[in-house]
Amino acid sequence: MIRIFAVVIILLGIAQAALGIWMLFSYEEIAKLLDEAKTAGHPIVQGLDIGTWRRNMVGTAVVLALVGITSLVSGFGLFRLHEWARKLWLVVISFSLLFFGTWFVFDVRSGYLEWENWLEFFIVITIFAVSWWYFTRPTIRQSFLVQRHG
Repeated sequence: MIRIFAVVIILLGIAQAALGIWMLFSYEEIAKLLDEAKTAGHPIVQGLDIGTWRRNMVGTAVVLALVGITSLVSGFGLFRLHEWARKLWLVVISFSLLFFGTWFVFDVRSGYLEWENWLEFFIVITIFAVSWWYFTRPTIRQSFLVQRHG
């Protein structure tokens, strides 16, 4: 079962790292499209400060890429039953909950809240809860210790 979790964590890491890297390479193009929409008078972007948006986009992209890469490292370590990977994953998913929770609050405060925001936050909360429940169970913790000393 641990290895199934490891594969899921690896897949999540690939998705996050890919999204973060894509955002880093495409944020200028997106900013240009937003600027054109603002000039054309599109109501969604009228109050948007493109400079602030760029900084936020780059910061978010870097965090997503780093969390994704760290998730990959953790997932491969979990697959090999390394105790450090179990601890690293719990730190990563805790940080992810904090990061996505903050992102969700900013979306709520900005008035930009759609069903995808709720789904994204629900998924992170679920992964956080399942990870802490599963990886802190005594039998699972013992599996990592047996592997290290066995």
